[in-house]
Amino acid sequence: VIEYIRISDEVSSSLDADPQPLMDITTGQSQTIEEELLAENRRKGQVQTGTTVVHITGASEPVEFDGVRSVDVQMCTDAAKTEMIDSQTGKSVREVGQWSPYLQWNVTVVETETGWKFGDATNESVGWCPL
Repeated sequence: VIEYIRISDEVSSSLDADPQPLMDITTGQSQTIEEELLAENRRKGQVQTGTTVVHITGASEPVEFDGVRSVDVQMCTDAAKTEMIDSQTGKSVREVGQWSPYLQWNVTVVETETGWKFGDATNESVGWCPL
């Protein structure tokens, strides 16, 4: 999950960044959401500056269901030092109250033939991330 956030930050920071590493580390609904969000941001000419900090807050033991191993991971992301900007003007495109820098996540990380991938996930806004 830490590598997923790092790659997501990297791909989102440039209109020309290759999205393939992000597609390679995601699967299922998360991959579809990332693909659509990235396309929308690029269409609007918006890029991210800064990096997201990840705090792993918990994880389950690996389980296997229908031959697929997975782990449920809980994390909190701190994006307080990131900004979404217009690539032409450098000005912020975030509206006050529209965005929360702190998200608590529940992620199913799935083992595939090519390695572990960031799978289905939910997140919710929280007031802060635990240290």
